[in-house]
Order: sequence, then structure tokens, then C-alpha cells
Amino acid sequence: MNLTPHTKTIFTVAAVLNIVGSLSALAAMPLHLQLFYGHGSEDVLVKFYHYNFWFVVLVMGIGYAIVARNPSQNQGLILIGSIGKLAAAVSWLIMYALGEATPLVLAGVAYDGSFGILFLLVFWQMRSGSMV
Repeated sequence: MNLTPHTKTIFTVAAVLNIVGSLSALAAMPLHLQLFYGHGSEDVLVKFYHYNFWFVVLVMGIGYAIVARNPSQNQGLILIGSIGKLAAAVSWLIMYALGEATPLVLAGVAYDGSFGILFLLVFWQMRSGSMV
């Protein structure tokens, strides 16, 4: 399947979802922790890592917007984005398997895993010359 006609759309959608998702998680941390992990936290370290994680998600969303403008010139960002998406999906899956997260994280696993695979397919097609 040649993803060429869809590449800009894939990265635009990922950019919007990352930016909106990260801003909502940053703005409503107690609610986010409750929904995703079943509890809030007053622990400074938890808050620190929460804000750092979602700030990175925001930055990655900006990166996806850059890729959407010119995918062929941003292959490195595509690979980094794929690795990031797949790592997030695996991390949330582990948290769920350990009983440390609610079933809502499975939506994140599906989202990040799907886009991580799409990004890898786009990267692979670009590297193999399947995309022009």
C-alpha cells in the first residue's frame, strides 16, 4: 500500500491529536491522572514526570506538524516519531498489565501503536524509494 497520498494527512492528524491531548493533560493533571491511573497524586515527582512527559508529547506534535508540511525532507523526524509512539504504546501496555492503569490507557495504546506503525511504514517506503 502506497501511503504517499495520505502522508501529509497522517502527520497532520497526529499533530493535532498530540497537541490537543498534551494541552488537555497539562491543563487538567488531577483529572488526567484519575482517568488514566485511577488516582490523583500530590507527589511532586509524579507531577514532575507527568508534566515532562506531556510536554514531550506536545513537542512531538509540533514535530509531526513540521513533517506534514514536507515529509520527504523530515525522514529523521518520522523515524523518531515512530520510535516515540511505539515506546509510549508499550509503556502504557505494561502499566495496564501491572494493574497500575485503567482500561482507558488502552485507547492510548491503540492510538500510539497505530500511528507508530503507520510512521514506520511511511519511513520504510521513503527509504526504499516506494514514495516519490
